[in-house]
Amino acid sequence: MIRACAWAHPAQRILWWGLVACGLQWMQPTPLVICVAVTLLVAAWRDGRALQRALRRLLALLAALMFVYGWGVPGQYLWPGWALSPTQQGLSAGGLQAVRLLGVVAALQLLLGGMARERLFAGMHALATPLSWVGVDRRVAALRLALTLVYAQALLDRHSGWRVLWRELTAPAQDTPPALALEWPPAPLSPLQRCGLLLPLLALVCMLWVVMF
Repeated sequence: MIRACAWAHPAQRILWWGLVACGLQWMQPTPLVICVAVTLLVAAWRDGRALQRALRRLLALLAALMFVYGWGVPGQYLWPGWALSPTQQGLSAGGLQAVRLLGVVAALQLLLGGMARERLFAGMHALATPLSWVGVDRRVAALRLALTLVYAQALLDRHSGWRVLWRELTAPAQDTPPALALEWPPAPLSPLQRCGLLLPLLALVCMLWVVMF
């Protein structure tokens, strides 16, 4: 397994993943399929087992996407003689959304996969800097998100069935939170990394601006 983007600060890698996730939503079908296929191949080469585990957890969501789009989007029936047939347009739209989801997960594994919790927390702490401008303690916000990720990963690593997972999610909160050892203070951004952070940040802001307005 190679160490991708070892030179980059975790905040840069998180922003690049967000940029890729937004960019996939705008791609036309042909370049979308090509980009996602390449991303899947690179992510599988980097850490095939981690990617396989991530994709296995997506099966139910992918099936739900195809069901919702296939039977929810109006269009020409796939089997005209059957009243409960999905539509061709719905299956096409659902397939594109499924491809986009696969690309997002593959990019997540490629950019953030294998990142230590300390580095992930350092990235979230750096990206939460604007919260301090409005009086919110960014340390608390980043720590809560880090604890949520640790707890969710611990649940998924148990390989329990969905019934056991649902019981644990709906059970009363435990008094003892999951253990989380973090380095404090987090790794700071170097001047070069601060400059490198501006490019994906500006690109992400421009994408969100175009989408919303």
